[in-house]
Amino acid sequence: MSTMSTTPKTRTITLTGRPPVKIREDQWPIVAQGAYSNARPQSTRTVEIWLRVRRHTDGRAIVYAGYTYESLWQGEEQLRVRVGDLIGPGDDLVRAIQRVGGELADRIEDEPGAQRLRDVIDACIADLPAEEL
Repeated sequence: MSTMSTTPKTRTITLTGRPPVKIREDQWPIVAQGAYSNARPQSTRTVEIWLRVRRHTDGRAIVYAGYTYESLWQGEEQLRVRVGDLIGPGDDLVRAIQRVGGELADRIEDEPGAQRLRDVIDACIADLPAEEL
């Protein structure tokens, strides 16, 4: 008999204007994502920006994004921002990605690396499953 646990992996996701949600990753797979990172060895300042879309089989989706700024310079503050939205079946994913990305942009507009957010939003939209015509 195996003693390994088969407990599904869960994740807590920060949403905007409402409590976080806890999901099972196997029930909410990532269907699209975009990211930027300037992290490299011996870097004194690191910026990471990401945007993800997870979709449940019932059609609901979670669009969420984050920004992290870390510095090794004494006196510089670290910054971590998280935003997200739970959307219903049939809602426009592209608009939701743009809305959540815009919300993050408003919160980090003067921060290092913020100009890369547009590329992250575009990459996430491009990563969505293709529409059949």
